[in-house]
Amino acid sequence: MQTYIASIMNLFLFSFPAATPEALQQFIRDFLSRVHVECLIYGNVTKSDAMDLAQIVEKHLKINSITLPLLARQLFPKREYKLGEGKSFLFRKNNQFHMASCTLFYIQCGVQSDENNVFTDLVAQILSEPCNNVLRTKEQLGYIVFCSGRKMNGVQGIRILVQSSQPTAYVEERMELFLDSMVEQIENMTEEEFQRHKDALAAIKLEKPRQLVSWFTKYWIEIGLQQYHFSRGHAEVAILKGVTKAALLDYYKSSILRTSARRQKLAIHIVSSQNDGDSGMANVEENPLPPPPKGVELVTDLSTFKSSKELYPVVQPYIDIRRKGARSKL
Repeated sequence: MQTYIASIMNLFLFSFPAATPEALQQFIRDFLSRVHVECLIYGNVTKSDAMDLAQIVEKHLKINSITLPLLARQLFPKREYKLGEGKSFLFRKNNQFHMASCTLFYIQCGVQSDENNVFTDLVAQILSEPCNNVLRTKEQLGYIVFCSGRKMNGVQGIRILVQSSQPTAYVEERMELFLDSMVEQIENMTEEEFQRHKDALAAIKLEKPRQLVSWFTKYWIEIGLQQYHFSRGHAEVAILKGVTKAALLDYYKSSILRTSARRQKLAIHIVSSQNDGDSGMANVEENPLPPPPKGVELVTDLSTFKSSKELYPVVQPYIDIRRKGARSKL
């Protein structure tokens, strides 16, 4: 894959007449004219050593360039679009290059918080194995099947993905039926089994990184999110210990099930336009996609869709720290 990407990049550079040494030098000067630098130096170093290392980076960035700081608003965290309570959307695209289609089923569960994280992660923990057993092994919808939590830009949710040769609408309905069936399974779950799920999730959250680079990555993720919740695991496990099966069922029914008036859902269908057993392309116009189910809004233009949606608020930092840009020296 890396060789392929490198060959494409070389082809692009050789076919682009403006890619001259002079143009590259000008690009470097422009690129370094407005920068924001953050350094995380972690390990066997003192604060003074860390400051000296950071100054080395800063010194080299200032060479042969007039450097100005980025504005605080340019460093503001990205925000996620809110689907809207009770809303269900479908986005479809034809795929002309692969025989298999793909169905992604995403349920948006709101802004990240310690409590919301715990409930969403516990749902993902309970769904993961049955999802694979039912959709992949029992129903044989496809070889690639997984269910997991999704955390992005301070918002989280549950996603199920299936790559299959079956029609995407059929696959999505099987996903819905699977989620429906899990209500009874959770209700019939013994307290011992429920506790095992909680213990497994707690072990994941409290697992200590075994290498220095793993600690570094853990800290850097919090810095990148601008949440700085460095004790996140312990805070969430403290909440997890008090979660009851009844509370989880209430959360599941109000946030995950299609019968809920609060559920926020987005389905993405990548539909193969190849004929079975034929390497040629099918005529998409001869096989039009079916209309979306009742109550589901079809997304035909992403720009229009995004412009009609409000944004979730930014998760506030867990420590008293000014936003990025306020401390910039460059």
